[in-house]
Amino acid sequence: MQDNHKKAENADEGNEKPVLWYWFGIGILLTIIAVLGISLQYTFVHKTDNSSNSVDYKNNAYSTNLTTAEDFRDTQEEEAEQIPLSGRDVHYDTGLLIPKEKAISLRDTWLGDLSPEDREYVEENILRLHWCLESDLINHFYMASDISPDSEAWGAIVDLPDDNVNTYYGAPEIIDDLRDIEAVVDKESFSAVIDEIIFNIEKVEKKRDFEAVEGLYQAHQELHDLSYWAINYPLPTLDHSPPDWHGIFVYFGTLDDIEVP
Repeated sequence: MQDNHKKAENADEGNEKPVLWYWFGIGILLTIIAVLGISLQYTFVHKTDNSSNSVDYKNNAYSTNLTTAEDFRDTQEEEAEQIPLSGRDVHYDTGLLIPKEKAISLRDTWLGDLSPEDREYVEENILRLHWCLESDLINHFYMASDISPDSEAWGAIVDLPDDNVNTYYGAPEIIDDLRDIEAVVDKESFSAVIDEIIFNIEKVEKKRDFEAVEGLYQAHQELHDLSYWAINYPLPTLDHSPPDWHGIFVYFGTLDDIEVP
């Protein structure tokens, strides 16, 4: 009888083990589902809620990176006016387009009467200077946290271009080459564009502050449009990276006010 009783107890214990494992498995599954639910809720809230983005743009100009025109438009109008160029992506989607006819007209007005050699010189060097300025911007100022006067970021573009291993070009070198290109083209409307670019680049030589960095961003946009949407329009290839990844498709609107014949 005792043997039969022990067998019955062992049988009951054997039956309990699958039940315990069953509930243990259910517990793990419910835990995983709960964790995933919390993670998805966190992701959804933080990706869609922009209301908490209260940034002091003037004192912390590089802490916000708006990458598309849609992000920019969705921001309240009065706040959007405070967002500096240096607080956005270098090639944010502006939503702007330049008419093909205007791009061609600007190109032909400025280059049409040049010799093949001079035209090639202007095309290649505008493209190169745009690349130099953009590389300096991205490598030394893009989303930088320190723009104090003694920051190392200023050295590569103002004081020590030899230490600029990306381009070996600083503000003075870019300005000198732009003046040489301006003399070759010798058109009043072209000179006006070059003068504006130089005016903005020179800010980093005169001051080392937020306004100077903003000028550098503005100069990049002007030189970008001049190269891609006038002098070198249309680009023979879309293989222009790095550093101009998405930027080849962006028009900043800096040529809109230029009248064409």
